[in-house]
Amino acid sequence: MAAKKKSNHLQEVFDAMDGEGFDYCFMHYSEWKEIKDPEFHELRKAYMKAAKALQKYVEKNSDGDLV
Repeated sequence: MAAKKKSNHLQEVFDAMDGEGFDYCFMHYSEWKEIKDPEFHELRKAYMKAAKALQKYVEKNSDGDLV
């Protein structure tokens, strides 16, 4: 039964990625606390860290300011 719950939560993530967009899904939509998979959260946090670093880099090396 636990595997079914896990897949249901991951289906929610997939649906949010599809409906809201990948970046918004992880950066703003939810922290996905209901998912107990440590690898998922490790990857989610790594993505968020990389996205923030890339945004700062682009802002630093351009004339504009991203919000």
